Amino acid sequence: MNRKYFIALLFSITVGVVALGSPFAQAQQNNSKDNIRVIILEDFPPQFVTTPDGPSGLAVEMMREVAQRASLDIEFVTLDSWKDIYEPLKNGTVDAISNMGISEARKKILEFTDPYEVFDIKIFVRKETNDIKTIDDLKGKLLGVQATNVLTKGLVKSGDYQIKQYASFKLALLGLLSGEVDAVPAPTEPFLLIARGARLDDRIKFVGASLLEVKRAIALPKGRTELRDRLNKSLREFKQTDDYQKLLTKWYGSPTPYWTMTRLIVLMGVVFAASILIMGIWRYYSIIGLNRRIQESEVRFRTIYENAPVFINAFDENGRCVLWNKECQKVFGWTIDEINAHDNSLMCFYPDSAVRAEVMQTVTTDSDGHFREWHPQTKDGRTLTTIWANFRFSDGIAFSLGYDITERRLAEKELAKHRVHLQELVNDKTAELKIRVDEAEHLNKAMVNLLDDLQEKQRQLEASAQQLTASNVELKEFAYIVSHDLKAPLRAISQLTHWISEDYSEAFDDEGKVQMNLVLQRVKRMDGLIEGILRYSRLGRVRKKEESIDLNILVNEVVDSIALPGNTQIVIEEKLPIIFRDSTRVEQVFQNLIGNAIKFMDRDGGLVKVGCVDTG
Repeated sequence: MNRKYFIALLFSITVGVVALGSPFAQAQQNNSKDNIRVIILEDFPPQFVTTPDGPSGLAVEMMREVAQRASLDIEFVTLDSWKDIYEPLKNGTVDAISNMGISEARKKILEFTDPYEVFDIKIFVRKETNDIKTIDDLKGKLLGVQATNVLTKGLVKSGDYQIKQYASFKLALLGLLSGEVDAVPAPTEPFLLIARGARLDDRIKFVGASLLEVKRAIALPKGRTELRDRLNKSLREFKQTDDYQKLLTKWYGSPTPYWTMTRLIVLMGVVFAASILIMGIWRYYSIIGLNRRIQESEVRFRTIYENAPVFINAFDENGRCVLWNKECQKVFGWTIDEINAHDNSLMCFYPDSAVRAEVMQTVTTDSDGHFREWHPQTKDGRTLTTIWANFRFSDGIAFSLGYDITERRLAEKELAKHRVHLQELVNDKTAELKIRVDEAEHLNKAMVNLLDDLQEKQRQLEASAQQLTASNVELKEFAYIVSHDLKAPLRAISQLTHWISEDYSEAFDDEGKVQMNLVLQRVKRMDGLIEGILRYSRLGRVRKKEESIDLNILVNEVVDSIALPGNTQIVIEEKLPIIFRDSTRVEQVFQNLIGNAIKFMDRDGGLVKVGCVDTG
């Protein structure tokens, strides 16, 4: 039997056996919107399970959850075998089966909702089996299959495998564990569930890749798309909740814990025995390690003792030296044998008996570790300044640490001399600084006087500024008078003179014409004098800040302020530009321009045009 044929047979087992016949020939189709009839099997765990309280199982509870969300009432119809399900679905006497595998062939005759579970087909063997790893290793092996399964029929017909049929997967599991068969091809989750229920899941395993993946969903008669969509909506909502995961866990369960009570007791015994053994080994090696550390500590002490840059020695209660390191010998010049050759070892350092007695009392009684200063002698008779600290041991030995501070004391004396000299220098500098301070105070007084003079000058300047401001105000008022009270009548005189000259020129003789021209010259001269006065009044003024000016608005305001004589008309061109200048100056410019235009036109009036030209 080739591999493709075997996989095709496995695909057919995943959803049940297709058979003919139906016990519901006389039943009538229930098309109620809120009532549906659903097929379930008598016993097909974990999908369908019969309990004293009624039908249960994963497919039953899943259907109840989905129907409740879709506002549907369920009437369950129980069948004994998969072979009886097709006829009632085809003739419409039932509305759905709550769990069926999806295949291309079934899609042609049935409607399916979205899948709500997926499992695969795998080859199960005993835990200790090592010679079956893939589907190719099944040839020549005895396979256990479920008798009512389509796969059984296919394998029997192929003749390539030795087959032993069982009434259920539970019996096939027992046959596998008892050695009746070598392997069982079965749906993974249902087969593991059976093994967990019997607490035998730790004795089996699956090998190789999955032979087939099967998606299972709710099946409906062909054409029931409205009911399918209604169930689909509720199914999708339910799959987004935690209850969906809890439902799968409830019926597929979890693997049996590896650590059972028996294994824990055995483990505790092994751990206890191992602990005793480890403690014995640890004690043995701890003693060895302790001895090694003691030896290492002694070596470290000896190294420090011999090479330390401080005095290290020890005396017993009789004054006999028992320790004398190299630093002691280097500084004092005595060896330990030379010291102990005397009846009293301290005599080598302290010739004075009173001092020796005090030192001996300190050595034998002072055990607080405080440093004290002593002045022993060296072998060559030099007197040193040293500091020692004694530590009293329980075995009557006084251990001492010390170091030579002779050079430090000499340095301290030299430092004291320098301090005295430094104090003298400080005193001299202090006196010199006092003189400088007096000079600074004198200079400060001079600066104060100068500041007073400057403040007086500032007050005078402020007074002058106020006078200048008042004069500037008067000058502005004067400029206003000149501009409005003098130039306005002057412009009228000039205008009238021009009109008289033009209209009555024939009435004047030569002398009259000369006098009229003289009037015009005097008016022009007067206008020049006024302009000079105005320029003088503007000297020293702060220039007004430039701003954005819309000439369309400004020119209209200027025209409105001018009295037009006769039939005079002023036409303003549209869309004059916007400029950035002093608005007062610009307004004066347009007043002068428009006023001059009116002044030099006919007495009966005329047309004045205001516009702009882009000179590029």
